[in-house]
Amino acid sequence: MKKRTILIIIAVTFLLVSSCVKETYNIDKLSDYNSLSPTYAISAVKGDVSLLDMLEAGDTVTYGSDNFMTLVFKQDSVITLQSSDFLAKGPLTAEIEPGDFDLGMQDILNHITGDIYFSNPSLTFTYSNAFAAPLEMDVYITGIKGSDSLHLDPIVFTPAGSGVAGQQEAGSYTIDNTNSSLPDLISFLPEKIHYSGDAYLLPPPKSGGGTGEKLETENLTGSIELDIPMQLRMNNLQFADTTDNFLKSDDNGDAINPEDFDLLRVDISADNGFPLGISLSMSLYDSQAQKVLKTIDATDLLSPAAVDSEGKSSSSTQTNTTIELTNDFFSSVNKADNIIFTFKMSTSGGGSQDVKIYSDYRINFKASLVIKPGINLN
Repeated sequence: MKKRTILIIIAVTFLLVSSCVKETYNIDKLSDYNSLSPTYAISAVKGDVSLLDMLEAGDTVTYGSDNFMTLVFKQDSVITLQSSDFLAKGPLTAEIEPGDFDLGMQDILNHITGDIYFSNPSLTFTYSNAFAAPLEMDVYITGIKGSDSLHLDPIVFTPAGSGVAGQQEAGSYTIDNTNSSLPDLISFLPEKIHYSGDAYLLPPPKSGGGTGEKLETENLTGSIELDIPMQLRMNNLQFADTTDNFLKSDDNGDAINPEDFDLLRVDISADNGFPLGISLSMSLYDSQAQKVLKTIDATDLLSPAAVDSEGKSSSSTQTNTTIELTNDFFSSVNKADNIIFTFKMSTSGGGSQDVKIYSDYRINFKASLVIKPGINLN
C-alpha cells in the first residue's frame, strides 16, 4: 500500500501547491463505482545540461581550446633499460619487460555490445635515452578483452640519442592511423593493452664511447600515453545493465498496482545538440527461467543532431517521446526478480560518418508524469 498511497498523495500535493503542473485537469462526475478520476500532468524533471556539466575535465577527460574532447590514459616507467640488460656475448640484445596498460574500463566494457569506431587514436612512447650507440626498438602491442585479443604489426623505431654515453636525449615516437591499425585495436574496446619487445644495441660510433668504460652510465627510460580523440562513429551500440526489481511487491505487499490508475505515462521532450541518438528499453526478467517477461520501449528517446562536413553538430533535434506503463507490463512485475535497462546508441547518419564530440554540446529536456488515478471511495 505504501508506494501507491505515496504516489497518489504526491500527485494531489503537486496539483494543489505546485506551479509546475503543465496541463489543465478535470474531475469527472462520480461514477457508478464511486471513484474520482482526475488527470494530472506533473513536471517531474527538467533541465539544460552540457557535456561539461556531466563530465568535468580531469586526468582522463580533457578538452582542448576549441572544446574538443579527448580521453587520455598514461602510464609511467613502461620501459627501463640499463647497459647490464644487454648480453655481453653475441648480438647486443635486451628484452623489453612485458607489461599491461590497464585502461580501467572493464566494468563498463562488460555491458557493451555493438559497433563503435574511433578514427584517430594515438599511442605515444616518450623516452629519455643516454646510450651512445644507436638503439633499435621492436615493440609488440596487443589489445586484450576477456579471452579475445587483437595484435598490431610490430612497431620498429630508433630512439634519438646524443651519441655520448650518459648524456640524456629526450624524444618520442607516436603510433597512430598513419603507421598502424591502432584505430581497429582501440575500437576493439580492449580491457587492457599488453606490450613487450626487444631492444638492439647497434654497432657503436667510432668516438664518444658507448660499449666501453662508460657503458654503466647508459640507460633508457620511457612512458606511454594513449590519446583517444572523440572523433568516432557508432551503429547500434548497446549498453545493458541489470538491477534488482524495485517494482516488485515486498513482504508488506508494497507494490505499484496498475489497477489504481486509469493512466500512468511519462512524456519526455528533448532538444538534443549531441550527434548521438539514444533509445531505451526496460525489461522485466526472470533469472530462474532465464526469460524476459515484458518490455517497455522508448525507441526514439533522443534523435541525433545534424552535423556539418567536419562532423560537428550544426543544429539540435527536437524529440517527443511517450512511455506508457501498461497493465500488461505490470501483470508480470511480481514474477520478475530483475529489471534490465538497455540503451541503444547510434551517431548521426546511422553510424555512417565520423562525428566529433565537444564540451559545449547541450541537451534541453523536460519529463512529465501523467497520471489518472482511479480512487475508489467505497
